[in-house]
Amino acid sequence: MAAAVKKSMGPKRKGKKQYAMVSFELEQFEGEFTLPKLDTLPFGVASALQSGNGGKLVSFLTEYAPDSAEAVEDLGGEEVEDFMKAWGKASGTSLGE
Repeated sequence: MAAAVKKSMGPKRKGKKQYAMVSFELEQFEGEFTLPKLDTLPFGVASALQSGNGGKLVSFLTEYAPDSAEAVEDLGGEEVEDFMKAWGKASGTSLGE
């Protein structure tokens, strides 16, 4: 008779991940956005963002950058493009056109 397969849990991070942060300004807003470097976003957040799902980014920022999350959620239309360019520049990341 075959031995029963032992159920195991998948891997889990042992503690809250720490992210290198960058700060930048947008002329439409007072104060600085302080966010994790763009190239350090978790895979699930980055892929959702590329698919146009900003909700996952806002949820992530609510946990890791709460002071900026509400302003990010408030971005509209053309502001999003300016925001992404400024975030990429502050992160040292070149965004594709």
